[in-house]
Amino acid sequence: MKRTRSKLAALILPVLLAFAACREEPPVHGPLRQEAYVWQREWSPAVRDSIAQARDLASLVVLAAEIDFRQGAPRTIRVPLDAEALKGFGRPVGAAVRVHTFPGRFGDDPKRARYLQDLVRDVAAEARAKGLALAEVQMDYDCPESKLEDYRDLLVSLRQVAAPVPLTVTALPAWLRGRRAFRNLIEAVDGYVLQVHSLEPPESSGQEIVLIEPRAARVWVEDAARFGRPFRVALPTYGYQAAFDAKGQLIGLLGEGPLVSFAEGVTVRTARSDPKAMAELVRGWTRSRPRELAGLIWYRLPVEGDHLNWSWSTLRAVMAGRAPQGGLRPG
Repeated sequence: MKRTRSKLAALILPVLLAFAACREEPPVHGPLRQEAYVWQREWSPAVRDSIAQARDLASLVVLAAEIDFRQGAPRTIRVPLDAEALKGFGRPVGAAVRVHTFPGRFGDDPKRARYLQDLVRDVAAEARAKGLALAEVQMDYDCPESKLEDYRDLLVSLRQVAAPVPLTVTALPAWLRGRRAFRNLIEAVDGYVLQVHSLEPPESSGQEIVLIEPRAARVWVEDAARFGRPFRVALPTYGYQAAFDAKGQLIGLLGEGPLVSFAEGVTVRTARSDPKAMAELVRGWTRSRPRELAGLIWYRLPVEGDHLNWSWSTLRAVMAGRAPQGGLRPG
């Protein structure tokens, strides 16, 4: 009888463990932690002034470097950290490293991997030298789904050189489909940001321009929560102009700064993040959200003269879940 019970327990226990693993945590409610990106390449007086106004934000993530491998030899733009402005902010600060499209696999090109390791090491060292205790180094790379395992291996090495600073990544909703590869990736880093918006240029002037689909964003958040790891969600504040020639072909794209006047015969369409829709997302997640949704991070911080972005008054209203009357500064 004792042996029979042991056999029965051996059969039942894995089932109970599997059930417990699949059981979803009850939703939580309450205000969300909210942060913002600073994505300018130059620390102008307007950028510093905006950071001084960022009293409602829990943290900032600032652009520290952009790297482009598309022309063969890496082309890197370093954005020196403004220690005075960031220390004046008085709250946690992270540094972002943006990697543009990479045609190959990092595992097949050790030089590229070492270059990124050195870059991450340099960013962390610069912060220490300037007396800044980084909350994270965030890798921003739109990796193709087919290369997630390769990217994961790179991140393991980058995490080692960034230590003791946490290494985080931005993640695309499409990655959620490769469940095993995505799980392996997020387990290799200290956190991730689910980016539910995108700047996908239309191929023709008649094509609809969509920065974010709120219903899809909610579904992606629920899907990401099933992996059981805390994450933040990046939401858009920006707009952009797309210019088309007389044949309806895309000839130019403008994503920040002052508005531009185009030549006669050029059709210009402007896509904008809808403050009302974003406020509805904030309200909904404030009322009820997966436990794993740890906060929101807005792209990007309002800066005077950036006419394709929200103003501070708009961002503050949306952060509180209110829809303001006007979303963007007049052009």
